[in-house]
Amino acid sequence: MFEILLDPATVRPECSWPVAVEGQDREDLMVRWLSELLFLHETRGIALARFEILQLTDRELSATVYGEPLDASRHVLRTMLKAVTYHALLVTEDRLGSAGDDGWTARIIFDV
Repeated sequence: MFEILLDPATVRPECSWPVAVEGQDREDLMVRWLSELLFLHETRGIALARFEILQLTDRELSATVYGEPLDASRHVLRTMLKAVTYHALLVTEDRLGSAGDDGWTARIIFDV
């Protein structure tokens, strides 16, 4: 999502914020997680670039996110996002490699 908002390579992970969200299921959890990050971006004027997941279940996610206050001289905003939507939402578990490594696929549509 932050790739859409700005160039994360310009963000220094100098500050951290705790984030915890709950959802009805994986899909709801994904929307609530991204919505919370968008809320932090908009209300606190921060750019995020690093995300450390501390706990993750089908219904709960807690993390520490890292970034810094927006700096117009370095953070060129690409697009403004209004919201994270449930439209055509997809969160599925996949088998990736021959070793049976688990992976995930997510499709999220944002309201711009």
